[in-house]
Amino acid sequence: MVRDFATLAAFNRVPAPVFVLAPDGECTYANPVALAVLGCPPSAMALPDGTEGPHQGSHTFHRADGSALNVLLSLSPERLAAGTLEGWIGTWVPQAPHTAAGDLEERLRLAGAIFEHAVEGIMVTDTSGNIVAVNPAFEEITGYSAQASVGKPPPIFGANGADRAAADRIVREVEAAGRWSGEVWSRRRNGEVYPQWVNIGAARDATGATTHHVTLFSDVTALRASELRLEHLSQFDQLTGLPNRALLLVRLERAVAQARHSKTVGAVVFLDIDRFKTINDSLGHAIGDELLKALALRLQARRRAGDTFARLGGDEFVLLVEGLGAAGDAATVAMELADALAEPFMLAGGSTLYASASIGLSVFPEHGIDAAGLVGNAEAAMYQAKKEGRATFRYYTPALTQALHARLEMETRLRGALERAEFLLQYQAKVDIDGKVTGAEALVRWQPQGSAMIPPNHFVPLAEDTGLIVPIGDWVLWAACSEARRWLDAGHPTPVAVNLSNVQFRSKNLVRRIRDILEESGLPPWLLEIEITESAVMESVHEAVAHLQALRELGVRLALDDFGTGFSSLASLKILPLHVLKIDQSFVRGLPDGKSDTQIVRTILTMAENLGLEATAEGVETAAQLALLRELGCRSFQGYLLARPESAAAFGARLGLA
Repeated sequence: MVRDFATLAAFNRVPAPVFVLAPDGECTYANPVALAVLGCPPSAMALPDGTEGPHQGSHTFHRADGSALNVLLSLSPERLAAGTLEGWIGTWVPQAPHTAAGDLEERLRLAGAIFEHAVEGIMVTDTSGNIVAVNPAFEEITGYSAQASVGKPPPIFGANGADRAAADRIVREVEAAGRWSGEVWSRRRNGEVYPQWVNIGAARDATGATTHHVTLFSDVTALRASELRLEHLSQFDQLTGLPNRALLLVRLERAVAQARHSKTVGAVVFLDIDRFKTINDSLGHAIGDELLKALALRLQARRRAGDTFARLGGDEFVLLVEGLGAAGDAATVAMELADALAEPFMLAGGSTLYASASIGLSVFPEHGIDAAGLVGNAEAAMYQAKKEGRATFRYYTPALTQALHARLEMETRLRGALERAEFLLQYQAKVDIDGKVTGAEALVRWQPQGSAMIPPNHFVPLAEDTGLIVPIGDWVLWAACSEARRWLDAGHPTPVAVNLSNVQFRSKNLVRRIRDILEESGLPPWLLEIEITESAVMESVHEAVAHLQALRELGVRLALDDFGTGFSSLASLKILPLHVLKIDQSFVRGLPDGKSDTQIVRTILTMAENLGLEATAEGVETAAQLALLRELGCRSFQGYLLARPESAAAFGARLGLA
């Protein structure tokens, strides 16, 4: 029939359905339109016998999805030259039934399909309340077969079989309004109780009288479980299973109201795990999470019945204590929690960790009656405990809130200080035994617009806590290297020392960032000295060695700042690739009269010499101190006696720059 590609291509482009039948009625070709409409080639059809000319008439095709398509069919015979019938070329146009009987038949067919294939359970009852028909979904949901259900009352009302009053009320509402919907509890054939969402409608005859009730219902067990899960997620911490901040505040509001009514005392105990960030950074977040879960279990076990132990997030926990006899009893609770943390935590994989907490206490109603305010007051007290050495507790005072507000205000200002170019560098000279300038230490200062200069010891700890020390530290490195490059270009190659915070030193991209800054500024690496504190090195000696070795390979000089205050061992010191030890000013301050300080300084100088390291004494403020240091063999000094921190221009003048 389709004799060549030209004919096939032509049929394929026809925008109407086209198909080809063999003489026996089998389809041998269907174009894309025909296939799209039916979903498959037309099935074999009976053809008119003896027809010589075209044929037209009604026909019903069956689509691939099982539905029927009524059409007006047109067939054209194709014959060979000898007159033998070769087949038929056909097409069609849709033909909708026009009779009322046809409409009714189609509606009944659709209703039957819906009844059989609906995923909701469907049940039809008569006016006596007995079941007339149920669909397969009814059987699947309830466990009752159609045979066991027809002719009997429905099982969906009243999980205990006794709630007929509710069922009668629903029937009355259906009669009055024609429909009802709502949730009911039902019992499956196996005895399981489950929730259903039910829609009931009244079927009425031509006179308006109710003949049947049609009930559609679905099992909403999974939906209710999801809602409970979402409710749990909104009120409980996922990691520890403890109540979260939202649930804590609800319970705290209730506890405050109860305390005011009963004239009793309650407390908010705010715990922050000391140095938890170090655990996360050094051992990984998986170990950190495991420690938090173990800690939560241990502290939860120490709470009294009726108290609430919650996790606010991170390493912050709160214990809500009710029914205390006096405000001082809260201290007993804090000490019990501290004792609970004293025992080591044995974690999976053999890790043994010790933990302590800084604890803040606020008492209600003495320190307030607002839930969020009480938590904030306890947090302020916690920060005070952390500031005073950690592993202790402090009560809230109004002054703590003022300090906290001042801290938040400073943090807000600090976040925009770089953009407003409010930071500047001062340089303090380092001199040798002959008084010659051998280098400078770059010291960052913050000069807010329209305000007094803020000392570094006020804003640097805040910058470290908030992570702002990283961009600030990058700026200090860049500015110091750029200034040292200007000294070099002017014929005065003078090393510049820059302090790295603990946060910067632990950064994984530290070496790359310093390399980039050196390249941007054009400063040779040997003119940059990086100062790190002894405490930063001792947090993780092996990691520190790797960082220091990479920096040394970069060509920069390395100094250990505040030496003598960080409890480093000689075993650790001998493996650190250092160039300089800086003797902490706390030892220099005791010279020349302090015998212990004199002995410590002598020991450090001897040790530095034996290790091949340069020693620099910090904080030299008197001629007597300088004289003794020279006598002890020190050859590098820094302090107010020799030079105070000064601007870049003033330091340049000290070097002899015009």
